[in-house]
Amino acid sequence: MYHLIKSFESGSEKQLILFNTGAFFAVLSNFSLLNFYISALVVYTILKYIDFKLTSRTTKESYKFFSLNRIHLISLVVFTAVLYEPIRRISKQGMLDFGGKTGFVGDTFGSLIRGVFYETAIPQPVYYILQALLIAMLILPAFVIVKHLYHKNNIFFSQHRALVTVYLLLISLITLCYAQHILIHNDFYTGRFALFFYPIVMLNLLFFMHYLYKKKYKIISGSFTGLIAALLMCNFCMNINLRFYHDWSYDLGTKEAMIALIKENAGRSKKIKLGINWLFEPTTNFYRYTYDLDWLKKTDRKGITVTDDYYYIFQSDTNAYLAAGKPVLFSPKGMNILLIKNKK
Repeated sequence: MYHLIKSFESGSEKQLILFNTGAFFAVLSNFSLLNFYISALVVYTILKYIDFKLTSRTTKESYKFFSLNRIHLISLVVFTAVLYEPIRRISKQGMLDFGGKTGFVGDTFGSLIRGVFYETAIPQPVYYILQALLIAMLILPAFVIVKHLYHKNNIFFSQHRALVTVYLLLISLITLCYAQHILIHNDFYTGRFALFFYPIVMLNLLFFMHYLYKKKYKIISGSFTGLIAALLMCNFCMNINLRFYHDWSYDLGTKEAMIALIKENAGRSKKIKLGINWLFEPTTNFYRYTYDLDWLKKTDRKGITVTDDYYYIFQSDTNAYLAAGKPVLFSPKGMNILLIKNKK
């Protein structure tokens, strides 16, 4: 985003190359960001056209789409060549169908609000107020941008390029989400798939506050920005921890459980079976592989059985009665998770 905005200020192809390079690695790290890249290209084209219309009265230059988008078109060829096959595969397996079905505000904005509060419970009135604030940040900049576009105020688009770019990017992303939901039935982004919206939403808010600050509303914009910063800092201090990540808090003891299992089976060559709650499948197999535990059979998502040598389960599991009265080898502090020895 930084290099995209700088490209308007400098007119340098270097900034566009850096933008496309950054976007390429971003998409490789998270395919959800493909929508970000597509939206950024749309916004770039729109803003270049606005610049052309605002300056065409004083110059005789024509709008040259292919010349302006030469770097992007080359980049698109590279993107397509590298990403087509992996995206085709995950799409075929239905792995893109993950998220919310209510709407962007309820699902994506709601997910961002709940994610910001982390482990803190959100009172319902506060939740709705924050939703209303986010919706206002979608509406208020629109009036400002349309007004200056109507008056053909080239100075505004030059001085507040960052606000216009980030706002149009956010609107383009939301539009694309709805289009995909209607046309190909994709779900709305939630959870970690929606995280990339957070910096875009916050930058949109801050650039709008900066616009108000420049328009002599210094007390209002300064007080509001300071209040938001203070509340976020308090929220951060209340929730900071080095023990677990919110979405996988149940996994905070899995490494220690596997170490306990290693100590329990030191020197043994006989294959053993660990029965687990299906949620523990990725991490137990991760440690089985990284610790090179040849004596441990691959864990699966089929639940526990009486033939398992050990159980790693929640106390609240429906089939936890199979572990009743068996010795507990490990239990993470503050969690209802047990590593149980089932057989001698």
